[in-house]
Amino acid sequence: MINSNHHSFAFRLATLKDKPMIKEWWIKPHVMEFWDNSPEMWQNVENYFEGKKDLFDYWIGFYDQEPFALFMTSELDKDLPEDDPYAKWVEPEGLTITIDFMIGNENFIGKKLSHIVLNRFAYFIKETQGAVAVIIDPAATNPRAVYVYQKSGFEIVDTFDRNKGYFTGIKHYMMKMKL
Repeated sequence: MINSNHHSFAFRLATLKDKPMIKEWWIKPHVMEFWDNSPEMWQNVENYFEGKKDLFDYWIGFYDQEPFALFMTSELDKDLPEDDPYAKWVEPEGLTITIDFMIGNENFIGKKLSHIVLNRFAYFIKETQGAVAVIIDPAATNPRAVYVYQKSGFEIVDTFDRNKGYFTGIKHYMMKMKL
């Protein structure tokens, strides 16, 4: 276990120079097991690096200046259709952000950092983006992620099945943290 009380975490938006590292992380077996690694999703990453944000901003997380994590964020629209699973969880006042998260650098797996860095990233988003709440939506088939997210401060507020995309038909938890 790494003592996170004596080390620093930092975050910054991903840049083109990070693309090879992100691609390397993206195809790791521990990532492919739970992440959308479809060609369409990778195209979203490519578009981001070409300056065409389709959906997500990509952030690199550092531990003592070593890159180890990738965060994806998007702003939730307050005017989502009623049948959208996110619609009832968007805060009426202030910004609600979705987060997705992975540890890409295998040297950091099992070090008990995930819940700490995720909590710190949520509050970083509050400070830098003005978010009042963050939402994460792990698949129910990933109990380790659900545990980590709860430990970092997220609460399960709902369940839903994906009705499109890579995870169609898979039960997910809607988890929310108010900041």
